[in-house]
Amino acid sequence: MIYQESPTVELKREVTDDLILEIIAFLNSYLGGTIYVGVDDNGDIKGISKDKIDLEESRIINWIRDEGILPNCSDYINLKYNEDNVLEINVSPGKNKPYYLKSKGLKPSGVYIRYSRNKSQATEEEIRRMIRESSKIEYESLISEEQELTFFELEMEFRRKLDFKKFKMVTSGFKTID
Repeated sequence: MIYQESPTVELKREVTDDLILEIIAFLNSYLGGTIYVGVDDNGDIKGISKDKIDLEESRIINWIRDEGILPNCSDYINLKYNEDNVLEINVSPGKNKPYYLKSKGLKPSGVYIRYSRNKSQATEEEIRRMIRESSKIEYESLISEEQELTFFELEMEFRRKLDFKKFKMVTSGFKTID
């Protein structure tokens, strides 16, 4: 296999504390991605020594399940070792964004996103966008501040652009028959 960084691929020589930030950035992305641990930035395979395999895997699982990332993201991450003795961390885009470092909280210093081949701290606006997108509130269900609603403005717009007499209010769904 040829290893090369891209917007959906990150290469790491070994497990470091920075790896948790890469996982968060992929969780907060629209595409997700794969992190290969045991590969240099230039694509040279280093692998993970057999005596470190369990330790490194346990460390990552602890980040995912208990210690490091909120909200729970275990359904979106899969770990496996490939034929090159490289740890593959497959990260799907999470559905409960934004994901963040438990120790930093839901603020820019704790939320990371993926831009091209790099991770970066999210801005407050990006955090608000992720919250809005994951809240699943449909536009149609929002309450209008203006409650005295009529079709007068719609009628005026149609009069400017259409022959309103030809417009069928009932068949278009704007009016019901009483």
